[in-house]
Amino acid sequence: MNIEFKSYIISRTSNITNKSCIFFFLFSVISTFSSGQTWDISGKIIDGLTRDPVDYAYVTAIGDTAFAVTDAEGNYTIHISRKATAISILADGYTKFTIPVKDIIKLKLNVELTANVSQLSTEAKKKEERPVDNIVEKIIENRDKNDPENNDYLSYRTYEKMEFDVANVSDELKEKKIMQPFSFMFDNMDSITTNGKPFLPFFFTETISDVHYQNKPKQKREIVIASKSAGIENLTLIQHLKDIYRDITLYDNYVNVFGKSFISPVSTEGMKHYNYTIKDSSIIDGKKCYKINFTAKKKFELTFNGEFWFHDTTFAVQRITLYLIKNPTINFVDDFKYVKVFTNVEGNKWIPYHEQLVVQFSNRVKGMSIIGRKSQYYADTKINQPPEDTVFKTTSTIRFDPKAFDQSNSYWRKNRLEKLTDREKDIYDIVDTLKKLPAFQLYVGTIVVILSGHVPYGKIDYGPYYNFISKNTVEGWRFRFGGRTNEKFSTHWQFEGYGAYGTEDGKFKYMGGIRYTLKRKPFKAIGFQYKNDLVQPGLYEG
Repeated sequence: MNIEFKSYIISRTSNITNKSCIFFFLFSVISTFSSGQTWDISGKIIDGLTRDPVDYAYVTAIGDTAFAVTDAEGNYTIHISRKATAISILADGYTKFTIPVKDIIKLKLNVELTANVSQLSTEAKKKEERPVDNIVEKIIENRDKNDPENNDYLSYRTYEKMEFDVANVSDELKEKKIMQPFSFMFDNMDSITTNGKPFLPFFFTETISDVHYQNKPKQKREIVIASKSAGIENLTLIQHLKDIYRDITLYDNYVNVFGKSFISPVSTEGMKHYNYTIKDSSIIDGKKCYKINFTAKKKFELTFNGEFWFHDTTFAVQRITLYLIKNPTINFVDDFKYVKVFTNVEGNKWIPYHEQLVVQFSNRVKGMSIIGRKSQYYADTKINQPPEDTVFKTTSTIRFDPKAFDQSNSYWRKNRLEKLTDREKDIYDIVDTLKKLPAFQLYVGTIVVILSGHVPYGKIDYGPYYNFISKNTVEGWRFRFGGRTNEKFSTHWQFEGYGAYGTEDGKFKYMGGIRYTLKRKPFKAIGFQYKNDLVQPGLYEG
């Protein structure tokens, strides 16, 4: 392992002696490291045998929080303070290299790393010998500081779009008689296609809200300023759709998806459940960021695959993409993608900027499937500025402005944080036409079954059907049957319940509940539920 040291060449005037040169050189170096506050040390890391650059080597300052990661050419620059006592270089498969800062000449450090094949298999498993794990640990350590909701107060305006479509309609299905009422959709498919495949929109909604968080005590209040929707008017299904797309809280240890608790890749337990690999670096909005890919260590755990970019100074997540691993506990989802982007404001605070969620539900009906999309945009974010006193005096988490459902088209044009696409503009007209077709109501009924998991029969909806038979290590084979009353029974009262039995533990479980709807627009209800059942962490029995 060699370190390249380059000396200064000083030849100002002929009467400067060699001793003077040496004294001047030492004085310059000492002055640099004592009088200034920070310095940049740069260089190149290569493989000592092949002479190839070592990319994604982890360069850290001992005694300081500074770090850098080499690029594809092995180059790096690390910004250190006077607290730094040494520079350490670590790369997977190589022997760790450390040098005191005082031994670095001219703020230049080029290093040849020596491969350590014999120790690679064992040392790579050690937390301290995994460069990317050190970075992930710093991201986890800084979670509370970088979580926007962990400020004393956080307020912003949000604009949300949500859309559900019947998609991937096969040519065979289009030819069937039952699809003839929708032939006009396929005749105009150029204006209403997704990835070249025709779709049938059945629900579209827009919402503009003011959202306020308070940390002590933890409270959230959402004031809906404007709301409009087109499509189905089945309140049970609409509520179910909104439950599916509830907020994803990245910085929590567990992320709630479809009623199940998935381990966050930045959870305090993340290192036990994910493999991390550093992949790229880039300047994003003037900030140096690095990309880390993460994959699940074990199959069938409630985890994600994906990637995130993080800021090299604050260790805040700048952007994250989550993909859902195919899991038998969520057997009604074929595809899932979630993206959230944060932006930096003064004081190195990070706030949400945009998020997008796309879900493709399992193909329960031959020849077609259902795709749901949600986009959310943020603006007018305020940190640590208390809102009006009246905001947190109300007990309702969500309340609606009296004019929320009556805002004019001109209001929407002026206040959307993102303009509607031409396709989205067409949806209002398309859905209005579809609502007049009897066949559309039939398809809505099918969709209710697919998404809600309940099969309606008379005044009772039986289900969820995907919980009728399941298996786990405690109960063995679990048989469950239940249901709930629907609007044919009562528009205000709803009763629900189920009974379950496990072949392994031989115990009977049950649940019963009642709910009374106070108001439908906006939806408000009260009720209670009693349950005597086995609780499985991460698994929600709907």
